[in-house]
Amino acid sequence: LSMKKFRVGIIGTGGISHCHMAGYKALEAEGHLTAARKAYNALVKSWGSSEFASEAQFRVAVLHETQKHFEEAFCEYQYYLEHYARTAPVPGVTYEIVLGAQFSVANHLRTRLGHGISSPSTELVASMFRRLVKNAPDWHRADECVFNEALSYELGDYPAKAVPVYERLVAKF
Repeated sequence: LSMKKFRVGIIGTGGISHCHMAGYKALEAEGHLTAARKAYNALVKSWGSSEFASEAQFRVAVLHETQKHFEEAFCEYQYYLEHYARTAPVPGVTYEIVLGAQFSVANHLRTRLGHGISSPSTELVASMFRRLVKNAPDWHRADECVFNEALSYELGDYPAKAVPVYERLVAKF
């Protein structure tokens, strides 16, 4: 599937079809990850309530993660959780699977704290772990999320911010 044929194939349609999704998946399979991600994203933005929007949103998140755009991946997984996970979930993609993906992304960024110019901000990483707990306070990894929030502050050289989080961990878990 050439990029030129793909682009021509979507011009002039009034909506989204199985054919479009097949084209986006072909782009992804052929390694055109950015083009596939942008196509999926356009689908979500233009046809957010279509039968394909949920899967497209999930693919946007996965492709950001694959391309090592970790902050964007976390946000796109969050969008999926807020808009599709409960009302139009992708078959086989449970709420817990998406939480696990978000945890993996946040944990990856936590391991990069303090590693020079490419290091994520401490507050960003801590907020990701806080968000996970907010998403699922009774999740079996919620305590680990609170611990990693505190650890993020500690690794980011903000011990004063870490202390109340550790206290919350002890009080709740």
